[in-house]
Amino acid sequence: WMAAMRKPMSIRYPDFDVRKGIWYAIVDSDVLELLKEERTEDAVQRLIALAGQEVVANAKIGRAASRARVHRTRVQLEAAEEKYP
Repeated sequence: WMAAMRKPMSIRYPDFDVRKGIWYAIVDSDVLELLKEERTEDAVQRLIALAGQEVVANAKIGRAASRARVHRTRVQLEAAEEKYP
């Protein structure tokens, strides 16, 4: 997610010090913990609050979250099928 936000952040916040402050706010927030808990919607909302709707929308974070959930579910399903044929 963070890599996807780099370009939209630099466009929306051209001043390096402002951008740096937002990155630090994101890292210091509970975004990573929310992701570990698989609370992707809450993590997206936190990113919006910290970086702005425009940045998150342009980074296509919501789509990445959906793909991650689908992939994780597929992997879990395959593991269950192998364990219980």
